Amino acid sequence: MKDARTCAFLVFAFAAFLHWFSGTQTVCRDEFQLLVSGSGWNPSEIQSITNNFFRDDECSAISLLMINFVKLRDVPFYGDRLDLKPSWVKTGKDADEHYGTQFLSKLIFRAGFPIFFSENVALAVLSPADFSAKQWDYFAVVRYRSLRDFAENVHEMGDTMAVLKHSGVEETYLVPVFSGHFDRAVLGFATFLLFLGMR
Repeated sequence: MKDARTCAFLVFAFAAFLHWFSGTQTVCRDEFQLLVSGSGWNPSEIQSITNNFFRDDECSAISLLMINFVKLRDVPFYGDRLDLKPSWVKTGKDADEHYGTQFLSKLIFRAGFPIFFSENVALAVLSPADFSAKQWDYFAVVRYRSLRDFAENVHEMGDTMAVLKHSGVEETYLVPVFSGHFDRAVLGFATFLLFLGMR
């Protein structure tokens, strides 16, 4: 058994991790829509995003995994917001990486982060009729602590969000998966590490 000071530190670190990883709040449909309204997406896009996230519920507090299939542009596109284009951005991939650093650097403070990424994406073997047989450039899964965190991150990006998001992306296919299984697995592993650390 470790000494009392070490155990106290481990317990404090574990509590801080729990607060960061699980400290979320409920968000309801109207507030969600208000938070993302300054993103630069047009009203119909915002309405569609809101409706798809809140299909059966008015409010949500559960964590989610966002499944992303992404097709990149050959050249970046910033429309009339060339002030958002760094000088080093030459390709769609460059633009997407720039957007990723901007978005994820804020998301990590809300316990959101990529958990899987791969550029080795084959054509769909089985797919619905409206899913094009597209050769996606990469596939990623991103963890969000809650829809509130997603909305607040978009809100923090402001009116640059839509421009940066699509500056390097020609087409994207996003599927949110609402599930607490990933969270329970992570918390279980963290608890196991705490137990080992205190032995």
